[in-house]
This record gives sequence, C-alpha cells and structure tokens, in this order.
Amino acid sequence: MFGSTITITLATLALGLTTGLLSGTLGIGGGIVVVPTLVLLFSMSQKGAQAVSLALMVPMALLGAFQYWRFGHLQLSGGRLILLISGALAGVLLGTVLADRLPAVVLRRCFAVLIMLVAIRMLWPDSKPAAAKAAAVAKTP
Repeated sequence: MFGSTITITLATLALGLTTGLLSGTLGIGGGIVVVPTLVLLFSMSQKGAQAVSLALMVPMALLGAFQYWRFGHLQLSGGRLILLISGALAGVLLGTVLADRLPAVVLRRCFAVLIMLVAIRMLWPDSKPAAAKAAAVAKTP
C-alpha cells in the first residue's frame, strides 16, 4: 500500500502515535488499533501483527500505568494486582501457543468477533454505575 520508505516511516510513526494516544486516553492495549492496521494497511500477517502488538504493550503499558498511578487512578490493591498479573502472564503463554497452532484466518475472525462483542457491550452497559463497581472491587481483599 505504501510506496516509498519515507511514506512507510511516517505511516509507522503515525500508527505508533495513534496507538499510544488511544491507549493512554481509553486504556486500550493497542492491539485493537495495531493488529487491524498492520494486517489491512501494512499487509502484515495476522500472527506477525499480533507479535508486534504484544511487543508494543510492555513499554506502553508500563508508562501508561505509571501515569495513571501518579494521577491517583490505580484502584486495585497490590495483592489483587499481583494476582491479575500472574493470571495474565499464564494466559499469554497459553494464548501464544494456541495462536501459533491456529490458522491465521481463524485468528482474524476471532479478533473481529471479540471487537464486535466488546463494542456492543460498551454501547449498552448495565445500570450499575462504573464508579460503584470499581469501588467494590478495590475494597475486596
């Protein structure tokens, strides 16, 4: 899609900036932007795009989490955060093995369905305010 090296460089920088901006603003992991963009516009394989997305997450997530902590918005006890991280690390190990074994077309369709389900859920939230839910979770040991 992109002809010159300068165009590719600028498009890559723009994708990174957009991903970081959306991640910091909306708390998304970046994959929702990076994966489809790399697959559809940069002609990258599904698995390659997922790998790039995961590589971006570490520095982006650390800086973003630090900023949210600095602003006083990290509403999870240290113990719960460690449990969440432990589960996420185990899950990513299992998920990468699974992704390696699945055909790219299956991964692409699963990704698309996940995005649609999350979008629908976000459009029609339940009646309990998010702040009340967050406070209940933060207080649980």
